[in-house]
Amino acid sequence: MAEEKTTKCGFVPVELKITDSFSSVGFCRPGSTHILVCDKNGVVVPWDCRTGKASSKSIDCEGPVHCLEMSVDGKSFFGVMEVDADEAFQGCIERWDIATGERMFYSDTYSGINQFVLSSDGKVMAFTDDYDTKTLDASTGRLIRSIGFETGASALCFSPDGEKLAIGCRDGAVGVWTVKSGDKVWSYVPSGERAWVGSMCFDPSGSLLLIASETSVIGLDATDGSHVFSDRGHTDLVVSVTSSPDGSTFASCGCDSTMRIFSSEDRSCLAILRHPCTVLDVIYSPDSSRIVTSCEDDIVRVWDLKQLFPSVAGIGRKRGLMKRKPADDLENFTESLKKADLNK
Repeated sequence: MAEEKTTKCGFVPVELKITDSFSSVGFCRPGSTHILVCDKNGVVVPWDCRTGKASSKSIDCEGPVHCLEMSVDGKSFFGVMEVDADEAFQGCIERWDIATGERMFYSDTYSGINQFVLSSDGKVMAFTDDYDTKTLDASTGRLIRSIGFETGASALCFSPDGEKLAIGCRDGAVGVWTVKSGDKVWSYVPSGERAWVGSMCFDPSGSLLLIASETSVIGLDATDGSHVFSDRGHTDLVVSVTSSPDGSTFASCGCDSTMRIFSSEDRSCLAILRHPCTVLDVIYSPDSSRIVTSCEDDIVRVWDLKQLFPSVAGIGRKRGLMKRKPADDLENFTESLKKADLNK
């Protein structure tokens, strides 16, 4: 299934080439250095991002699984399972035991599932479908409630404490609801041209909501939805945005074949990691020391942030210690990335 290749020179990342193409990637947690990769045939394989070696053990889910989410104890994973249908995409939420490879439960079938997330305490899961956003009990798959939108939901995320759910829409609007009561806390409607919300995440403190909207990364105050900042460095659609678990950095990626890393302290761009094709997703390791990108060329790349930023304090540490890399060093660093051959 997989062909591993580890490179140790310069800024070239550890690479894992998935021969059958892949549908989803997710870090095991807590404290794990292993990544779960699901190929297009529904085979899930864990591999060690430190060594670049895939495990001999695999789980056959009998079909592609999208939007992998690990349970809090790291013993099982959730995902969206494709279900055969004559017309529109049909899917259900499934949970699998990693040790036994057995399916623990599956939900009802829904039409057009395109986003799926799990709360930080592992008790509630949420997804968007063709009609609205639904929350379910993570232990049973039982439907809790539905939240509808006229324009349709396109992205969602839980707050770090699991008490709020943020939902982004196809017209650029964003809303935050309480998970327990389903009451709306606030809503945000962008001024000017409306832009599709493709990805969202809270920072670890729960005070900032990051949004990927068209070619911009937008930050909103998570308490009231007021605008905090916008970065328009990407030259094409931003596909994903995520914050490091330690809060020191956040990252975005997209159709301009780049992944950009920012300082959470002053929101400056620390580096631009160039890829040979569209970057579909970006995730951090649980300890914030590594960042993983998955691309259209069916290669998963693991970047060691301590190697990328050897002279920057705060990588993999608590927020507040991040310091900007000197401008001359950053220029040399970015130039080195341009010269790195990621296809070796």
